[in-house]
Amino acid sequence: MITVCDNALKQKNKIIKSKGVFSYCKDNDIYVIFVLVKNSIEYYISQLLYKNDCVIVMNFGGFVCRSISANINQITGVLTPPNKSILFNSQLKENDGLLINHIAQA
Repeated sequence: MITVCDNALKQKNKIIKSKGVFSYCKDNDIYVIFVLVKNSIEYYISQLLYKNDCVIVMNFGGFVCRSISANINQITGVLTPPNKSILFNSQLKENDGLLINHIAQA
């Protein structure tokens, strides 16, 4: 945010875009207009669930993964690849910062 403000101060009365944040400077007062999010929240959650076992959405709940190993059906010979089962737990509401940090770094 400091770099956005510094850029805005250097270029008065111009709209400056830096990492999705638009700012505007007039008379040394800086106004942050809005923040752009490149993707939907579902996109970021799915990315995190690929690498992590739990993703918490603050004040909403948490998505918890359970890994399932590959399996061969002895009768049919069908191979089931490894996968994850995703459950939602509404009791997990404490923010661990994982989702917010991931979105901020995107």
